[in-house]
Amino acid sequence: MSGRVRFGHPGVSGDDARRPRTLVGEEHGVEERMKTGRDKAAPTAGRSAGLALASVDPDAPEEMRKLALRLRQLLDSAGFTGVREIASACDLGRTTVSDALSGTRAPTWPTVATLLRLCRVAPDSAWKLDQEAAKSAEQDRKSNRRTVRSSGGTMRAGTTTDSGTTHHGHGAVLPGTFSVRAPYGELPPRVRGRDTLLAALERELIRRSGPVQVLHGLGGSGKTTVALQLARFAHDRNYRVYWVSASTRDSLATGMRQVARELRVSEQEVEVAWSGRASATDLVWRALDDADQPWLLVVDNADEPSVAAADGGTVGDSTGWIRSSPAGLTLVTTRTGSSLVWGSEAECRSVDVLAPDDGAAVLVDFAGDAGSLADARALSQRLGGLPLALRLAGSYLARTRRGFGLLSRPDGEGGPVQDFVGYGLELERLGAELLDRGEPDGGSAGERRLRRLVSRTWEMSLDLLAGQGLPEARVLMRLLSCFGHAPFPVEVLGRAVENRPELFPEGAERCEAALEALVDLSLLTVEDVTVMVDHAASVHGVVPCLTAHPLVLQTNAQQMRTAPEGMRADLWRNASLIAEQLSQVSDAPDMWKVWQLLVPHITAGITAVPRQYEETLVTFLGVGLAAQHYTASSNNHDLHKELVALLVESSRTLPRGHLLRVAIRRAHNQTLKGSEQVRAACELFEELHEQLGLDHLETILARLGWARALLACGDPSEAERELRAAVDAMLRMPHVPGHLVVAQADLVKTLAAQGKPEETADEARILLTTLSAGEAGFNVALAHHAAHALDSAALLPEAEELYRRILAALEEAAEKRSPLYRDMVRHLAKNLVRQGRSREGMDLLGEFLAQHRADPHSVGAHVTALVSLYHARVDLQIELGEADRAEAELRALLYGDLDGLDSAAPAVVQTRHALVRVLLTLDRPDAAEHELDVLDAALASRANTGAPLWTSRLWRARCHCARGRCADAVTVYDEVIGDVSDDPALVRAVTEESAECRLVARGGAGA
Repeated sequence: MSGRVRFGHPGVSGDDARRPRTLVGEEHGVEERMKTGRDKAAPTAGRSAGLALASVDPDAPEEMRKLALRLRQLLDSAGFTGVREIASACDLGRTTVSDALSGTRAPTWPTVATLLRLCRVAPDSAWKLDQEAAKSAEQDRKSNRRTVRSSGGTMRAGTTTDSGTTHHGHGAVLPGTFSVRAPYGELPPRVRGRDTLLAALERELIRRSGPVQVLHGLGGSGKTTVALQLARFAHDRNYRVYWVSASTRDSLATGMRQVARELRVSEQEVEVAWSGRASATDLVWRALDDADQPWLLVVDNADEPSVAAADGGTVGDSTGWIRSSPAGLTLVTTRTGSSLVWGSEAECRSVDVLAPDDGAAVLVDFAGDAGSLADARALSQRLGGLPLALRLAGSYLARTRRGFGLLSRPDGEGGPVQDFVGYGLELERLGAELLDRGEPDGGSAGERRLRRLVSRTWEMSLDLLAGQGLPEARVLMRLLSCFGHAPFPVEVLGRAVENRPELFPEGAERCEAALEALVDLSLLTVEDVTVMVDHAASVHGVVPCLTAHPLVLQTNAQQMRTAPEGMRADLWRNASLIAEQLSQVSDAPDMWKVWQLLVPHITAGITAVPRQYEETLVTFLGVGLAAQHYTASSNNHDLHKELVALLVESSRTLPRGHLLRVAIRRAHNQTLKGSEQVRAACELFEELHEQLGLDHLETILARLGWARALLACGDPSEAERELRAAVDAMLRMPHVPGHLVVAQADLVKTLAAQGKPEETADEARILLTTLSAGEAGFNVALAHHAAHALDSAALLPEAEELYRRILAALEEAAEKRSPLYRDMVRHLAKNLVRQGRSREGMDLLGEFLAQHRADPHSVGAHVTALVSLYHARVDLQIELGEADRAEAELRALLYGDLDGLDSAAPAVVQTRHALVRVLLTLDRPDAAEHELDVLDAALASRANTGAPLWTSRLWRARCHCARGRCADAVTVYDEVIGDVSDDPALVRAVTEESAECRLVARGGAGA
């Protein structure tokens, strides 16, 4: 059985929430205005009208109009109202500003950079490319005009020349420079990872009369490279190869006109068809069908399929430029992968990213000897196997050896990057911006070059969708880039759109249309992620998720960083509206696997949100606080510490007394140890006592945290005093059952630690009453606290019942692999032993250990879990007098499951310590000391192993003691006490343990 997992959190009421400005019209009105040649900038908040400027020149080249419109939008967002105001603000001439904003002349780069800085926008490479494209278009227009004037010839308006140039008045025909020859020079040294795809295409080419072959995929995935390789294969077998670009309607029509000429169609027929008096598409396809030589027609970059359709038709109806034929094969490359678009006479083939080994080979092909294959493979994985990124990275490294960057890195720090490892480190620092440096400067600034830049290739796809009336697509990509590079649950987005209509004011249908379009262009994919598995019952649940290539998200994030300040703030505020949906997810076990999907997005958002947007930051931190409740309740200790550390660091810009920062400090205090924890907890309590008073819930919770720290540090009497005060204060409050259970459980443990059995039992029964009177439903987190307290109170049957109920709840939620389930099995086994049911406890651990080892998802992936289970089993084996069996199992673990780990890995260190303990139990101190020698040698050769050195020293002291060398033991014990001096509880425990040895040592010295 399977089903969709529903998050089950309620809608968010937002009447009192701050509603951000709408982004769709603001960010993407440019594309709509480009279609009409008019600037209709909407008024910005706080002023009544936008820029008062003349219309953009409709006859200017598209690149010049696009740059002018982008600059107008930027200045409009910044609050400027006219040319005079702009010119005076930046010391530019009014004519210079007017020309730049009207498209009359292409501005110089210094002019563009000045206008950008005026709007507090960084003049980055993307703007430079737009300026270069506009300048190149202007030069082409001037060149065409000079040629027309010098020839004195005339030309009917609208006629397209052999070179593909359309004239709007008198002029001469320019020399024909348009080619339909395949650009073989763009083939890489070798085409990697496409053998299966190319073999299938070659079969289709040879058999002919097959369907149109459509290669689709993300921009930069290598579709054109595959097409070029097939073109080379066809050319070598005496096929005629025709290569035309479908990036625009004009380029496709011009290319197909040239194909007609190469097929020897008469000039008269061509002229009649291209003047609109006959069908040009039918003319070309009759010639292709009748060709006496087999052919391959490649229609490249057909990202907007409608440009290839006949008037009134669709691209897939076989009446336009793309058709199948018995005389040859038609191959299309496109970012649009919908089979509905391409029709029944087309076969769609996805071109995906490369596997790590193939990607490594591409890097070596371009970069040469720039490191080991392992380093190349790691960089390939870091780049997500995207062929465009691999080519740019390899080319960059090759360029550095030819002189690029010899004097300094572009930022002036250090020398050039010349190997795969260095490139990976630089990529971490600079992000996707580094990749474009692999493309040489100069040359054409046109479309083909822009497609070879990661900063622009996917923006072209978003431009395409904006031109089709879907500016929401760009907004959606920008918003998703605020989160992590992991599957993003669709339901989170759906609930945000439903609960926060200001996200997409045009309605959810527009967002859904944008989403579908992004999937069609491979910018997004939809993936069903399995989140619950019960192999025995064959039950699973799925969460539909959105995924994107990491570099696509990185480039969108870069666009966010360079957006105008107001637009950037609004985008982040809207991202927080999506993030706030996450805090509504329950932390109950049946949602833990959903939380596993959400945590990467929460941490990424917290890390990336600009700190100056305090309201947005607070929203993300609040969601992070909800996530830490999940990590704590599931016993996911490592993830919990990482998340809390991030929350602490990210909340430093908030006022110290901000309640969210207070809650984060409380969570952080619980991760500290020893006297440091006591000091931090006491400091927080005293601050809140002064600011909020003793009866405020935050003060009470801080007091509870201080009491827990006191108990952990071995001061139960002080802990009891503070706990009783906290419990009394909670009892005076109207509704705090969860906090009250935790406080009462801690009080029970505190009384037990002081040896007060009657008081302990009384408080334990009160705790059970509070737990049963709580909110409806069984709360695993609260039952966890209560079970440990009942264990400490020696109410063992009651504790056993809670442990078993927790395990049953986790099994029902398919969380048998969770850390909490493992820990509850260990505690239940110990509980059974204390009840005199040692064999039952041993069998419980053995059964779970066998299941754990048999689960392919657990073995190897959870070494820590395996080790902790064995250690719990060792405890029972020693108690049952089976230490020899424990030794055999620990040695099998060391030289079996742990054999591939570093000898200083924490799991190996812990297992050797357990083995030392068993050997001392068997009265074999020499063998135990040998194990410590092996371990010490391993630790001495490693730095920062993460294993505390005092633990090995403590076992060394015990070995000395077992061998009767008490003086040596005391020396080592004193070293251990020095090592743990910041933890009073440990100091006390080690001191007590060493007392007998000290007596023997002193007696020996006196004798």
